[in-house]
Amino acid sequence: PNDNPCETVIRELRKGWYRNIFKTNCPRALWNYGLPHFAKLMQLTATNAAGLEGKTPLGALTGETPDISQYLDFGFYDWVWYKENAGLDVPRLGKFLGIAHASSNLMTFHILPQSGIPIQAGTVQRVTELEKETDANKERMRDFSKKMTDKFKEGRLSSNGERPRLEDWAELLEDDEDFADEFNRLYDNMDVPEADDVFDPNDYDSYIEMELNIDRGGEHAEFARVKKRLKDHRGNAIGIANTNPILDTRMYEVEFADGHKQSMAANYISENMFAHVNEEGYRHMLLDSIIDIRRTSEALSKEDGFVYSKNGTKRRVQTTRGWEVLCKWKDGSTTWSKLKDVKDFYPVD
Repeated sequence: PNDNPCETVIRELRKGWYRNIFKTNCPRALWNYGLPHFAKLMQLTATNAAGLEGKTPLGALTGETPDISQYLDFGFYDWVWYKENAGLDVPRLGKFLGIAHASSNLMTFHILPQSGIPIQAGTVQRVTELEKETDANKERMRDFSKKMTDKFKEGRLSSNGERPRLEDWAELLEDDEDFADEFNRLYDNMDVPEADDVFDPNDYDSYIEMELNIDRGGEHAEFARVKKRLKDHRGNAIGIANTNPILDTRMYEVEFADGHKQSMAANYISENMFAHVNEEGYRHMLLDSIIDIRRTSEALSKEDGFVYSKNGTKRRVQTTRGWEVLCKWKDGSTTWSKLKDVKDFYPVD
């Protein structure tokens, strides 16, 4: 809580860059293209951190809605087709390295060609999933990856979404705290089983002691906390819980920092939740969104993902085993967590 806000942003920016290295096999030497690209994405991404209340950092600074259209087609280090000579050349295979803002008035992109020396191109298209499945393009991509390995002389990691291997990154793990945090930090509650259990919202009341940011018509949203469930004149709790927040009819008493108390519906509380404080006084940040996913060696393969009943009916195996998700929290931070834990702690989400 005492960190300079800039330090938090820089840490998350570096973690985003490392995350991309793990996911795409991007050479670390291309950091001078990757970090500016991810910094721009952070400027254009809406967040509740730092009091932005769902606005983008750039929009909050300029007062205008930023244009994100040029960032929608490509992810960093995605496979692309590009043409040189003002689009008159034949399509060539390359990797996307970001938008070249200062090059011209036209939309121009940084591209990594087979030479390994970045260039700029104005005619760029992404390689579709169907194109990636053809034998000819698979061979071209393997040849391209081999040339990048020879050019940058960096060990390759698995590119199919698996967790990276420890031995490939031993040097950075020792010298870079943020790198080690992104690599190793995974929240895993051993008491939570992998199997999916049926969730009943009436089993417990998850809203009690929730912290809220409520707009009361002032300049800034005000802090409040859910204190108790409201009851009718017979002593029965008002409303019925539902896994769909829109259909949740429960009513609660909410207390503001100035001592004012008022009743509030469960669906309005769900829209304004910020954090939860347990009986020991520990605060648990609330999930804002899930922004990435990866698998481990424990995940089922496509071949093992189905079972057959005695009458020959094919059914998909329902499991969370071997999958991890990247959680973005309400304060803007990110951490990897096991999918089973996210499903257990946030069943409504």
